[in-house]
Amino acid sequence: MWCILAVALVLRLGVPLAAWWLAGGPPLVREPDSAGYLEAAASLWRQHAFARQGMPEIVRTPGYPVLLLPGVALGGADLWAIVVQALSGTLTVYLVMRLAQEAGCAGPGEDVQTGGEQLGDRGSTASVAAGWFAAWDPSAVLYCGKLLSETCFTTALALVLWGLARHAATHRRKPLVAAALALAGATFVRPISYFLPPLAAAWLVCLPGRGARKATVEAQRAGGGGSLRWLNAGLFLLLSIGPAVCWQMRNWAVAGYGGFSAITDVNLYYWHAAPVVARRAKLPLAAAQAQLLERERLAHLRAAARGHSQAERFFWMRREALRILRESPWVYAGIHAAGMAAVISDPGTQAWLDYVRYEPPPRPVEVGGLRRLAWAIRAKPWATLLHGLLWGWVIILIGWGVLGLFRMPRGPHWWLLVLVFVYFWVLSGGPLGYHRFRIPLLVMWWVWLGHAGRGERVS
Repeated sequence: MWCILAVALVLRLGVPLAAWWLAGGPPLVREPDSAGYLEAAASLWRQHAFARQGMPEIVRTPGYPVLLLPGVALGGADLWAIVVQALSGTLTVYLVMRLAQEAGCAGPGEDVQTGGEQLGDRGSTASVAAGWFAAWDPSAVLYCGKLLSETCFTTALALVLWGLARHAATHRRKPLVAAALALAGATFVRPISYFLPPLAAAWLVCLPGRGARKATVEAQRAGGGGSLRWLNAGLFLLLSIGPAVCWQMRNWAVAGYGGFSAITDVNLYYWHAAPVVARRAKLPLAAAQAQLLERERLAHLRAAARGHSQAERFFWMRREALRILRESPWVYAGIHAAGMAAVISDPGTQAWLDYVRYEPPPRPVEVGGLRRLAWAIRAKPWATLLHGLLWGWVIILIGWGVLGLFRMPRGPHWWLLVLVFVYFWVLSGGPLGYHRFRIPLLVMWWVWLGHAGRGERVS
């Protein structure tokens, strides 16, 4: 286990250093979203308030900006983010190994006794394999070196899944409480997990009851009965949703906005409704977004003239986006499905090339087909090789992962991983869908990859 974790940490710290050497300067750590996180963190440090441009911040949530605070205070936010996320990514690898171990012993009548034993001592093939896949995954390694929230969110999600898996195996409440608090924290890092607590609570209610597993008398008393399963689900809901509800009350008090984060309204308007407008009008996406931006600007000016708050701007964006989507549901369904496919299949080559600030030579317009491939091999051999390797990794990820999905033991753990995977996969679709949003899905996928070599199918 320690060898796997050491490799994971070296890769996550070594890639930014190698990128610095290849780029001849700092790698491309910041993305367009990074500015909002840094501005919110700077406001927390300098003004002791979560604000942006002098107004209460209701678009971003405070989870990731709080993590950036020490870096902002020390004047080295980029370096701080890389170091913290390298440690966070390594912790994710460890949690994936523990989760794969739990899932591998989740058959009927089985339980995992962790105690003081090490994973390697228990000889878990699935755990070790999952750990190696997690340690080497190109997307996970790359985004540890970017000032974005995906890495820290994925660590929190891995902790949620491991806590729920431990609760299912032992019926103890401590892992359940840890999972609930981790999910609450994850939602403040990325609001995409806002609707996950009710689904997880439903899974808790459906857990096998007393006598379904070998457990201690105390563990059965803690979670064996049907009424106690409902109590556990209620406790999980309270702890995982409660902080988000408090934040919504804060948004209402300071800005008149009753939602958790206005980023959902912005994305709905510019990244879900705009592609529908583009498809219907046969326009480029950028042109459709420019049209919607002009509409939104005029609506905002009219609302400001009537004395409406900034929250009205986001309410209007949400209503307008939903109206556009209701008018063309099948158009949007096709766009969303294409985005879901891209989340899984996008190799992320361009992100790697951008990270080292590589600018390929322009391709002649008339080159296409096999001639295009031949030109790419001659003009940019290293980029072409990288693209091929990343595509190979994606093919392994898909094929071997599906095999592991069907070879993993059926039981509560299997259903938990499938439920959470489908939740994030569906919500990550649309025009925004690309390899970056695959990273949280990889927690479940790595576990399935680890179980692909178990042998015969387990039912």
